[in-house]
Amino acid sequence: MLKMLLVTPAYNEEEYIECTLRSMAAQNYLPKRWIVVDDGSSDRTADIIADYAQRYDWITLVRKTEKQARSIGSKVVETFYFGLDTVDWNEYDIIAKFDSDLTFPDNYLERIASEFEDNKKAGMVGGVCSILKEGKWQIETVADKDHIRGALKAYRKELFAQMGGIRRSMGWDTVDELLAAYHGWQVVVLPELVVKHHRVTNQETGQLKACEKMGRSFHKLGYGPMISSIAALKIGFARSPKIKSGWAAFRGYLKALMSSESIVVSPEEAKFIRKYRKQRILGKLLGKKSQESL
Repeated sequence: MLKMLLVTPAYNEEEYIECTLRSMAAQNYLPKRWIVVDDGSSDRTADIIADYAQRYDWITLVRKTEKQARSIGSKVVETFYFGLDTVDWNEYDIIAKFDSDLTFPDNYLERIASEFEDNKKAGMVGGVCSILKEGKWQIETVADKDHIRGALKAYRKELFAQMGGIRRSMGWDTVDELLAAYHGWQVVVLPELVVKHHRVTNQETGQLKACEKMGRSFHKLGYGPMISSIAALKIGFARSPKIKSGWAAFRGYLKALMSSESIVVSPEEAKFIRKYRKQRILGKLLGKKSQESL
């Protein structure tokens, strides 16, 4: 039996945190330990977590009281580490970061653990997020189908160690998958595992600001001008508002470049990432052309 360690950052989540807690308590395959970190909430979030922690001995509430400016991405990672640092994660086989506004299907952890056991090359495994739209739960389309959303990442311990954990920066949930490839691991998305995501992605920041942050992450990931331009162009065609989203992403990249923001990967990793992304882009283009010729 694989031992699973879950860590969940939570901030002012009284509306949804019980959905996450209830669905995790109903799992067919329970984690060895689940650390839920209250990041100084001003609502009843901590009280709700504490109630579940009293009922289930594998749930631990950790309170983070120091006040810091909140920001999407890097602040969440800091809160994740605040919880992770309370245990020796080397004692576990799987380390997972789950958000606090999710409802998981009952077989979620069982299926994740099974994939890790059966596929020895799997370094990262996750399901897919759905949102309630027009009265129906629909798969979120803000990310590629082969990308595991930052809301529900599960890592094999060996990969987590090799990549030095999650990078404390925006774009962390892209760099981890690129580093998985760098170290020879597979990133496995299980589309049959549909998780309900109660808060729409980018709801807090707005679409254009979120795209600009993504552009900043292009620089931090060492993409360089060519890959960053292509990535921004893709965003411009894939997201609403069209074109403006792409320009916002490219503007974010330029701002990060001009202000010499730090790159969060090594020169060797950045070189691999550029080559890897270039190959993926060419592969998709050639694949599309091949399909059109059939």
